[in-house]
Amino acid sequence: MTAPETPVKTDLPAEPGPDEGEALVRGPGREW
Repeated sequence: MTAPETPVKTDLPAEPGPDEGEALVRGPGREW
C-alpha cells in the first residue's frame, strides 16, 4: 500500500491495471 508506481516492490495489486499489469510482467515480479 505504497505508491501506485511500485506495486511490484511489495505484493501484487488486487486489480492490475494497464500499466501495473505490464510492470508485473516486465518487472522483477514476473512469475507468470
